[in-house]
Amino acid sequence: MAPAVSVIMPVYNSEKFLEESADSVLSQQYDSLELILIDDGSTDTSRDIIRKLAAKDQRVKPLFLHSNLGSAGARNEGIKRAEGHYIAFLDSDDIWLPEKLAIQLPFMEKLGTPVSFTAYRKIDSAGVPGSKVRVPEEVDYLHLLKTNSIGMLTAVFDKEMVGARLLPEIRLQHDYALWLQILRDGHVARGLNRVLAHHRIHGNSISRNKADAARYQWRVYRELEELGRIKSAWYFAHYAVYGLLKHR
Repeated sequence: MAPAVSVIMPVYNSEKFLEESADSVLSQQYDSLELILIDDGSTDTSRDIIRKLAAKDQRVKPLFLHSNLGSAGARNEGIKRAEGHYIAFLDSDDIWLPEKLAIQLPFMEKLGTPVSFTAYRKIDSAGVPGSKVRVPEEVDYLHLLKTNSIGMLTAVFDKEMVGARLLPEIRLQHDYALWLQILRDGHVARGLNRVLAHHRIHGNSISRNKADAARYQWRVYRELEELGRIKSAWYFAHYAVYGLLKHR
């Protein structure tokens, strides 16, 4: 029988945190799942860790790419192989709480929503907890244009309701572009304001990532959503303000 949930985890030189992240999926209280580990050309011991995890748990589905596709391309290869009714994502250094799927999937079913997401807590490289990132009760397309409230590490979408969507293969903001693609069709995403995941923040890359993300945010508006310059600038201003409030 096919698993209910396919969890997509791209892996690239992730030996330090990979096992902890994978274990947080395999230890879920909801166990009808598959964990698709897509190695994107790692040069460390990540491939050995993936093989070990697959040998230990048949729910682990390893996929070894011959060339580096980047995180969007790697996730897409996982989506193409996913057998689950639901698609979820987790990076190879982030962590799910054990009750995440057991709480989130009934929440989705009760509301009949095709996309759901939850609050999460930031942690540092050592796992020390930081601030909670709260989420709104619902997000539609126009709200999403102003700010991305959907943390990819918490998001789940119903493949039967929205189709097996693939991420636009841009280096950053591909998750944001995916949510826009889905909500543009009239769907509404529902938020559960309960911490069910931990997002690991690596301090030495935060400033650079913010600058890069801003450039790709503009590209999403102009190239993928095909908004005019004035409308793009208006939404970008909202994005910048929300970003400042979110990271204070």
